[in-house]
Amino acid sequence: MKIVRILIATTGGVVAIDRITAERAPQSMVCLKRTSQVLPISGAYDDFVRPGSGVIAREFGGQSYRLDLSGVVGSGESWQLAVFLAHAVSESNTHELAGPDVDAAHTYLVTGRVNYDLEVEPVEHIDEKIAAAAQIFSSAGDGVSVIVPHGDNADRAISLLREGGTQVYPCARIADALAVIGLLAGTPPAKVSQAMMPVVRGGHGRTPYGALLAGAAVIGIFWGALSWHQRDNDMAADAAVPEPSAVAKAAPPPPQSLGRVEVFGKYPPSGQRCASLLFSKMEPVMRPYDPAGERPCGFRLRITPETPARFAGVVVARKSGRLIEAASRVEGLSGDQPVRGALDLDLDVPLRQREAIDFSIYTIFGEQPVAAIVSQFRSSDAATINNRDESANIVETHITLATPQ
Repeated sequence: MKIVRILIATTGGVVAIDRITAERAPQSMVCLKRTSQVLPISGAYDDFVRPGSGVIAREFGGQSYRLDLSGVVGSGESWQLAVFLAHAVSESNTHELAGPDVDAAHTYLVTGRVNYDLEVEPVEHIDEKIAAAAQIFSSAGDGVSVIVPHGDNADRAISLLREGGTQVYPCARIADALAVIGLLAGTPPAKVSQAMMPVVRGGHGRTPYGALLAGAAVIGIFWGALSWHQRDNDMAADAAVPEPSAVAKAAPPPPQSLGRVEVFGKYPPSGQRCASLLFSKMEPVMRPYDPAGERPCGFRLRITPETPARFAGVVVARKSGRLIEAASRVEGLSGDQPVRGALDLDLDVPLRQREAIDFSIYTIFGEQPVAAIVSQFRSSDAATINNRDESANIVETHITLATPQ
């Protein structure tokens, strides 16, 4: 485990991020030196965390956090880059935040704003921040690196620190900063034991809820976010995942099926890690999932209506664990709009899994709009739903994952 110290560069001196803890609280807060003193920056930090306005909950999956600092940070947003990096370190399995009086393998002095697209934006007062950190540069020497926004901020920092030889890293995106601290490079994903994932095919719903258990897929995954991608019509005929020769407890589909759900693995490009997919615009390598091979960073469920079906709706029901950006209503998969071609549902899990994941994805295919059935699933226990629409199929994809050993 590599222990790193993250320092926020301010005009009044450096402030260390001592600890981040997930909390069951109505809002996130910033506290001073692990005490009950709540700092004025708490409101801005909560905005940075909260889904919709911020990026932390979206990328790391938590609801609210407590951030402990060694000192007071004033107004502004230049602390955002340091805080994002601290969250990434806190969630990592390879790095750890250095607390007070703990020796760190390396120290990073950080300033920069982070926008909703995870781009690093420039800040003000670079000269004052570098001057206020003079004691850190003199005491830590080569053990300190500076992470700043690219462009004028980086040029100025390089000019100010040239004589001392301090390394300055210009960053345009979050992925650049994560690479600096070593969270994007490293060993390939570890292999884990996983159950085979079948192609789940829907059946014609001639009996109440008769097609709900048409198939189940048990998936092993460790990394995560939930996002959606509308595919063009010419992608609808992509090759399907080969069906396994034996699938336990999978009921055979009736003669006529209104849709199918296919499962693919998402893998990082050669030499990269799963974090590269999560924090950058890098496209995953898609291939049929092989449980005996490399562990995927996530999975892609390809949802394809089949004639005469024209509508599809999807509901994600979570029993335990957490997902990132678990979208509940997406254009094209709400059940009230005709679907053209195939649609892709991307599934990942958080950077560090702390509890077992257990959730189901219900895909409803229909010849007519299925929004009413989708609404039933969102407001009721799936087991109690009585589907009397004979022109609709319901397919469940069940995903479970135990906590890492």
